[in-house]
Amino acid sequence: MGILNKDLITNFTTSSFSIYKETEDVSISFTTDDKHIIHDNELYITKGCPKLSSLSYDSVLIGGLGMGVIPEWIAQNTSCSVIDVVDNNSEITHWVSSSGHLDSTINIIDGDIYTYTPTRSYDLILIDIWFGGESDIIDNTYTTLETRYSGSINPGGHYYLPFLANPVTY
Repeated sequence: MGILNKDLITNFTTSSFSIYKETEDVSISFTTDDKHIIHDNELYITKGCPKLSSLSYDSVLIGGLGMGVIPEWIAQNTSCSVIDVVDNNSEITHWVSSSGHLDSTINIIDGDIYTYTPTRSYDLILIDIWFGGESDIIDNTYTTLETRYSGSINPGGHYYLPFLANPVTY
């Protein structure tokens, strides 16, 4: 079963992605790379972000929007009061903002996580962006973004890049 409200989503295609309904969930595929498909189901959380449910946080910044599966899961399953999501694909941010399938408390920011400057500190900063799949790129990206955002993490807060095993606690 999906996390998103399928009734509010219709099949949709742009120059950079396609949204399509399947029997059990909704999926997004990126036209630039067939291998990057996100499925709206609990496996995206349990397999992709296995530590998410064990962390404690009231405010979260997410780098990467996709269909909004992670921010919607957070809105549905936690009492998090601030959910900010930054994505650099304006077609995705526009589609998600106008589709109405996400909780109204989720703040979508059209921006680039590599250059975005937060206006507040967060209990959790989660980076959910696609990488080339090579470990040196992941490690380099991890270090670059952790350095960029370490000053925006509240004491006891976490920096979490789901591709790596464990979140870093500050």
